[in-house]
Amino acid sequence: MILLAIFTLDLYAETDCVCHRKVKEHEVGWWNWNQDCQCCYDNGVNCVKEPCNQRMGGSIIQLPGGYQLTLRLETVDLKVKDQTGQWHPYQRHGNNYPFDWADYIVISECLEFPHLVNREVELNGIVTDENGYFTVFISN
Repeated sequence: MILLAIFTLDLYAETDCVCHRKVKEHEVGWWNWNQDCQCCYDNGVNCVKEPCNQRMGGSIIQLPGGYQLTLRLETVDLKVKDQTGQWHPYQRHGNNYPFDWADYIVISECLEFPHLVNREVELNGIVTDENGYFTVFISN
């Protein structure tokens, strides 16, 4: 019984991992500018997500069937076309940011769970909270 309790505590131990947030390559003009959420969305001609290699530190917890990874998105880089047709760089904070089919992360460091390194995780449908935090589940 004591051994089971120790195993259960160890199962939920938190550790750190580092991820890179990336954007799938696509052609300029694929997106549309959404002023309300200050982000790009499908089927437009005036917004481009910048491919990036932003590192994010996070915590990971092993759960039955997989892992819970919590990360913080600090900034998002975009290019937005103005009314005259000129492109301008735009950087927004990561708070309340809606990810879509083009957004994913790659786990680049994870000492406690090295088998997760280089694992890609899709972020479609996830929205960061008011501080830029978001959580994903990684199945075994």
